[in-house]
Amino acid sequence: MEKTPHTPVIPLDANLGLVGASSYLQELRQDIRGVAEGDFPVLIQGDSGTGKDIIAHAIHACGKRNGRRMMVLNCSAIPKHLEEAEYFGYAKGAFSGATVMKEGIIETADGSTLFLDEVGDMSPDIQAKLLRVLDKGEFVPLGSTAVRKVDLRVVSATNRDLEAMVKNQSFRQDLYFRLKGALIATQPLARHKDDIPVLISHFLSMQDDPKIPRHISPPALEILTNYSWPGNERELKYTVEVLCMASIGMKLIQEKTVRAVLKMNETVPHQPLTYKEAKAAMMHDFETRYFSKLLTQFKGNLNQASKVAGMYRPNLLKKLKQLSISQNAFRPQKRS
Repeated sequence: MEKTPHTPVIPLDANLGLVGASSYLQELRQDIRGVAEGDFPVLIQGDSGTGKDIIAHAIHACGKRNGRRMMVLNCSAIPKHLEEAEYFGYAKGAFSGATVMKEGIIETADGSTLFLDEVGDMSPDIQAKLLRVLDKGEFVPLGSTAVRKVDLRVVSATNRDLEAMVKNQSFRQDLYFRLKGALIATQPLARHKDDIPVLISHFLSMQDDPKIPRHISPPALEILTNYSWPGNERELKYTVEVLCMASIGMKLIQEKTVRAVLKMNETVPHQPLTYKEAKAAMMHDFETRYFSKLLTQFKGNLNQASKVAGMYRPNLLKKLKQLSISQNAFRPQKRS
């Protein structure tokens, strides 16, 4: 059977795609380079949003299998009744509707790296079958009796405590030890805050709208640096994108805008949000993006914007004031 075609090796920068200069990131880059040349499985553990997928891609890019495309599978996104077919493929006639043979991701990854994201969500049946792949390099497609051989490297990631899952027997101990050929543990962003200014600068540089500011005021940066970031780098990136939309036409991202977007609760800043608080925060983000895009489209013309929004002009002005959005920022600059 024809295998995944070779793809050009994408050059990786010296930072391996990891932005920051903290001691944590420096050690993490060393760990990645240390395991990349091997062929043993690697388990990446850490909170959501801490860059586990970036680490997996860096391991593959620095390894000897980088001539082939790394295959990625989110274990939590596959319905249980489709798991076996997605992992191992199926033979023609294996079930109703199987009119042709289908190659599973295990076979597609032959000769390359297979990245199993959210591996803690894998069902017990698939855990047993994956163990056979790791131990013997073989599997049997659904509806077939023919044993297939594969040569692949498995890199997996999870935000779950697999040791605790082993103890409560929701994850196989033998598979856990096989996946953990090497362990890389990520840290939450709150534990390497000195990387936050560098990350913000990086995220700002990624914006392609010339009206978006590329700089942030010192007080605004201080607020973002001291924020807890429960969603880690992913949440920071999303927040910077929202701040950019809310600051179109301004020279700097200001403290007032940052406070409005974060909806900071000064009394219990590190407590989980209630449903009502989370809903309010999501609504604020939506409204900020919606009205910023609307004013961008109509160049700050409130009459046109209010008409499209289905709002009276005074109500629109009130809403913009609540969101700390200035319509003047969206109006064309007068030439001197």
